[in-house]
Amino acid sequence: MVSARRPAPVRAGSIREQHGRLVSVADAALPRERPRVVERRGRLVLTRAKSKAPGVSVEAPTPTSSAAVWEVVGGGQAALIGLVVISMLIPAAQNVGSLRLTPSLILLTIATVPMIGLWLGGRAGRFILADWLMLAYCLWATLALVAASGIVEALQPAGVVFLQTFSAYLAGRLLIRGPAAFKLLFRLAAIAAMVVVPALLVETLTGVKVMLKIGSLFGSALPEIIKEKRLGLVRAQGAFEHPILMGVYYATLLGPSYYVFHKNRPTIFGIISSIIVIMCAICSVSTGALLSFNVQLALMAWSRLLRVVSNRWRLLTILLILAYLGLDMVTTRSPFHTFVRYATFDFNASYNRILIWQYGSAEAIRHPFFGIGLGDWKRPEFMSNSMDNFWLVTAVRYGMPALAILVCSIIAVLARAGRIDYEDGRLTLMRRGITFGLVATMIAICSVHLWNATYTWLIFLIGSAAWLGDARWGRAKANGKSRGF
Repeated sequence: MVSARRPAPVRAGSIREQHGRLVSVADAALPRERPRVVERRGRLVLTRAKSKAPGVSVEAPTPTSSAAVWEVVGGGQAALIGLVVISMLIPAAQNVGSLRLTPSLILLTIATVPMIGLWLGGRAGRFILADWLMLAYCLWATLALVAASGIVEALQPAGVVFLQTFSAYLAGRLLIRGPAAFKLLFRLAAIAAMVVVPALLVETLTGVKVMLKIGSLFGSALPEIIKEKRLGLVRAQGAFEHPILMGVYYATLLGPSYYVFHKNRPTIFGIISSIIVIMCAICSVSTGALLSFNVQLALMAWSRLLRVVSNRWRLLTILLILAYLGLDMVTTRSPFHTFVRYATFDFNASYNRILIWQYGSAEAIRHPFFGIGLGDWKRPEFMSNSMDNFWLVTAVRYGMPALAILVCSIIAVLARAGRIDYEDGRLTLMRRGITFGLVATMIAICSVHLWNATYTWLIFLIGSAAWLGDARWGRAKANGKSRGF
């Protein structure tokens, strides 16, 4: 059998046979190449369409466009992402003088100087507004601590704030630079949840703290938190200092777990991951986790039911404002009191949160610029010093400007991503997942406080979402509007 000979590639300026004569091929004689995006081994690649002109074949695919290619995650990068996830789940700490070093804090301490150098060198891409806002937050918090306690006393807590905020943010910016790394991050987090969920179920059903027993093998285990049962279940703390922290950590994974692994439809891994993280968070029997899940599930349902409505998020905003005004007019209590009452498990907890807001906000107003640092806040003697409101704690400790800067940094990341129309629909789903997770967490921590690993994880997630606003993954509309989440 004689096979047809494949014609050789043709380049401008080369010689070929045409109608029995040797002719030189000019640029204009070559067929026009049309860009075409194809999928190869799970990556989108920009190629040039082959010519259909007889006797002419265009040279193999041209170098790909960075906007169309999912970057390859190197072994070192993948290992560091895995290390970040693991560091959140080791329930141990080492005492160095008066400083208690958790695994995540140790990791950030080692990596801070190299990360700042890489950031200044442009390895995280161009500088964005959120970068400077995160840095400004740390500087303002430092000034607040110095104003309240003096330079010597402020040195250690200011350093911790810097590590857990700016360093954690830079870690997310530098490690997660595209969709492949983003997907790997949540795949590893989901797999870790699948590994620990049996231990959490044992703890919430029997009270045996399996994770803390494992953590004691790596150093000084975290102290056990004994809480009264809720709904007949023990409040599991897992690898965290408090059940609330564990619940909020796993709640941040719901939106990303469901959307990040989407293809044309929800994947089996995404559905299983979502169920697992819900189970993990339920084991904490925490108000914060419950509130975060409810918000995310409501956003998912709204997105699905009104998927053909382009202005569905603007419509939702208007409806929420109208609902707030309606509650204010028809109820004897303020909308805030109504929200707190139905967002907590029992009346006593809701009443305590109302008192926290009343006395905590009064403290913030008395010290509006630099707060009270780590000092004690004024309250009735029957109230504990626990302030179950992350945003309120921030305002009381570091002043209202610090609160405004931190909130604006989160909004800056999400707004920057919201202006991009992605060429790949999967990126839109990724943006939707992380946006739902972060927005729900911002609402949930109105009723709980965050510290240590869970706070570090939240800031890391904010940094890891910054790449979604890079124009190389799509195009920014002139009017600032995109096709939506």
